[in-house]
Amino acid sequence: MRSWNINVQRQIARDLSAMVGYFGSRGENLRISRNINQPVNGVLPFPSVSIVSPIRPGEPLGTITQVESTGFSSYNGLWVSATKRLSRGLVFDTSYTLSRSLDTNSLNSSGFAVQNGYDIAGEYGLSDFDARHRFVISAIYDLPFTGHALTRGWQLATIVQAQSGNPVNIVTNNSTLNGVANTVRPDLVAPVRITGSVDRWFDPSSFAAANGFGNLRRNAVIGPGFVNSDLSVVKTVTAGPDRVLQLRVDAFDLFNHANFGPPGNVVGSPMWPGYALRSLSLFLGVAAVLVLLGGLVQINPIWQYGPYEPALATNGAQPDWYLGWLIGALRMMPNWEPNAFGYTVPNPFFGGAGFPALAFGVLFAWPWIERFATGDRAEHHLLDRPYAAPWRTAFGAAFFTWVLVPFVAGSADRVFVGLDIPYEGQILVLRVLWLLLPAVAFGLTLHWMRGVRRREAMRAQQAAS
Repeated sequence: MRSWNINVQRQIARDLSAMVGYFGSRGENLRISRNINQPVNGVLPFPSVSIVSPIRPGEPLGTITQVESTGFSSYNGLWVSATKRLSRGLVFDTSYTLSRSLDTNSLNSSGFAVQNGYDIAGEYGLSDFDARHRFVISAIYDLPFTGHALTRGWQLATIVQAQSGNPVNIVTNNSTLNGVANTVRPDLVAPVRITGSVDRWFDPSSFAAANGFGNLRRNAVIGPGFVNSDLSVVKTVTAGPDRVLQLRVDAFDLFNHANFGPPGNVVGSPMWPGYALRSLSLFLGVAAVLVLLGGLVQINPIWQYGPYEPALATNGAQPDWYLGWLIGALRMMPNWEPNAFGYTVPNPFFGGAGFPALAFGVLFAWPWIERFATGDRAEHHLLDRPYAAPWRTAFGAAFFTWVLVPFVAGSADRVFVGLDIPYEGQILVLRVLWLLLPAVAFGLTLHWMRGVRRREAMRAQQAAS
């Protein structure tokens, strides 16, 4: 690593100095990882372990990661700073940096991220941590109030930071070229256009998945910037000749400025239907294996740990607390055992399977239910405040109450033992509450959220006027 700099420092006033400097560096033989078993024209250079190898002969091989020193980097930056020494109660230090950092890999420590293991120079682009502009100021000011004990000893301190965004590497999910998904870049078919919208930070139509290695350079898109302001208010009180009491209030992100992370960087394959169907098939496969294990494999038979008949189990035999809502649902269900197609549906089915299926089904289907009810088909990537959607918040409160009541019923037997409240009476009351409380929670929450929304609207109108 070689580095160089030239700077000029000058005292502008008695207590104020400034510095302007250029800083540069060049790195060679830097650590980088690449796949030396990357397919060449679809064929692996090392398809398997040699058949004469004493260790796992003939074993198929996949990715072979080689860590080597073929990476390189460069940095050029202009740095302007000013420092004011303490005078008249004020001290501050501020700086601005205009820089550009490029490399072939930004300290790759988790696998390899190169597009083409045979073309390291093609990875030369903006560093992952590159920030073109960065401004920082920190200041402390002793308020010039003296005299009364309540007015003297006050101090303000602040730190303000602002910088442009870090680069985002746009990739595709193609893994046939180098054996690893989300490392191959697409083709650039139009100029990169940053829209700056939270819903869609850049225009994805500028990129198109290619059959080979794309022509898009690494880290071609710049993500959201960062702005943060912190403020401290300090009151110092002298409590004795050698004692000082300090009262302090700190406000972080004073202006509540939203700083967003990098946008999604995979293009060329939408979530639906490709990824969604593959995830669904994986889920169904895992579920099938679990069902087969549950039906065919005997694991810890309960009769080795207690009575075979559940009715003979003592009251202390309780499941874990997080199963309370299912136990409560089993207890609260009426004595239903209907016949369907010549088969009897056992009563435990309604509380043990039907109730959780309905609960999770509602949670899963809620986005589509709300879209159908409201007609809102736009994409949303930011959370709403509760009062911004009163009906949704009210339904959430009602749904939570609907699940909470069975959870309470799960402890009915312990309440009977500890408080001597009749078990049957508890179940009867909870059945009634199961029907009434969700409606009450819905109405109260809806009224509350509508009131909050009206107050917020009035505050906004007053602030605008």
